Amino acid sequence: MPLSNKEIENRAVNAIIGFEQQQNRQVCDVRRDGLSYDIKSNDRIIEVKGIEKTLSDSGNWRFIQPKSVQLLLIEKNFYIYIVDNLANGIENAGIYILNREEALPYLKITPQVSCALQIPARERERFRKN
Repeated sequence: MPLSNKEIENRAVNAIIGFEQQQNRQVCDVRRDGLSYDIKSNDRIIEVKGIEKTLSDSGNWRFIQPKSVQLLLIEKNFYIYIVDNLANGIENAGIYILNREEALPYLKITPQVSCALQIPARERERFRKN
């Protein structure tokens, strides 16, 4: 049975909180604070994107909200963390990390519709951190 969007989000955020703690960073879930991102970890501002399947099975990629795009464009410590394979549990998830400079070349903005981060499949593995 497919996971709900909320389950995917919670699993992804929990995976990143654990990852950031392993990196000895002070991490805080800020989703309920009305901010344009999900996690604050030391000086990092982190937008988390979760994927139920593996990244290679996902086709074109994650949509990001306009407020997050604004942060991506101006905030040097903005990161996008993608967590895949969440249907198989956090322990089997892959974590992909893109800093601002890495993400910007892949940002595709469609006026008044949506924004998407589209990284070709052949380039995705270089962002995997575990």
